[in-house]
Amino acid sequence: LIQRIGNEYFFLTNEEQDVNREIERVQLPTSELVLEAGRMIYDDILSMKRFIYQPFPERKDIQYLFDFSQWIDDRAIRNGHIDMGLKVLSLYSGYTEDTEVRAVSAREEKVILQLPEEEQFDELRQYLKINRYLREQTSKSKSPVVEEIHLRKANERNQLQSLIKLKLQTALEHAIIYINGYDLEANGTSQKRIETGLHALIGSLYHKINYMKHSFTKDEVEELIQTQELDL
Repeated sequence: LIQRIGNEYFFLTNEEQDVNREIERVQLPTSELVLEAGRMIYDDILSMKRFIYQPFPERKDIQYLFDFSQWIDDRAIRNGHIDMGLKVLSLYSGYTEDTEVRAVSAREEKVILQLPEEEQFDELRQYLKINRYLREQTSKSKSPVVEEIHLRKANERNQLQSLIKLKLQTALEHAIIYINGYDLEANGTSQKRIETGLHALIGSLYHKINYMKHSFTKDEVEELIQTQELDL
């Protein structure tokens, strides 16, 4: 039997085939698969904790810092209590039709990214199965042959991790972006596209924010309020 790992092919011994069958039998809930995909997207690829909104390209000194929620399907990865945010929709979200995704976009104050249908997280599923299998085998006694197979499986897991991040990055770059029920044209890297989406979303939610010609700090606002109270 032959197994492919990345672009390489390997002949499998009987022991390796037995290990592969045990890994294949590992039960992995879809919810766990999607949640791990979300963690990788937000923590390893995007790494966006806050968004800096600059209403005027020529005035870099005027900027506003926004916290935003980060979701994948119906699962919050970060700041789930904040309405405004970013939601990635996977194949497992339950929303497959364009009209359904537009309805979600119109209903929620979020940038919606619909991943391509072909992204089914197959490599991530295998990665998680190998990881769980190796974890369960840690305390068990093993022959030197099986020990060597487990080391190779750990190496395969590491190779899969790099491939998964690359595929998720590509999926984000080709995702369809929706805001307020309409799709948004956004080019560039995945982070640049999302920044374009968040900029458009904030502009639509706070449409008078461009009236501000000065970016006030908290201390400046408090001082201004105190001055006005004294004048009264």
